Amino acid sequence: MTSEAGGITETWTEPVPLTLAQQKEFVRLVSQGASPAAVCSQLGVSLESARLTMERDARFRRHMKPVPQTLGENVRAAMYLKAMKGTVSAQTFWLKEEAAHDAAGEDEIPVTPRELIEKLDRVRKVLAEDFPGEVCE
Repeated sequence: MTSEAGGITETWTEPVPLTLAQQKEFVRLVSQGASPAAVCSQLGVSLESARLTMERDARFRRHMKPVPQTLGENVRAAMYLKAMKGTVSAQTFWLKEEAAHDAAGEDEIPVTPRELIEKLDRVRKVLAEDFPGEVCE
């Protein structure tokens, strides 16, 4: 589409729900730590389409619900591997987190977005000490 000034203009398109295949890939990639925006870009869909699907599709919402817990488990697994390889700060962090986890009597990792962000920030700080310049500040 060209404007009266002769340049190319972009138009807005209405979001459309994700297909079942797109939903499955979305859940898989986000569960592995990809951002929703990056996944949408990879799938060739808009973020608004993903949001629309989340609003309208109960099955998609149900599949997305455990994603924060999965991400937390991914972080715990990575931290555990670092601890097992002898990284002292990872070992210390692991033991402190386990003690806090046990003391609280929790059976699962906190899944609220705020708790997940706080936990990820603590992990990032520990990793940044051991891998300066390799971990995003």
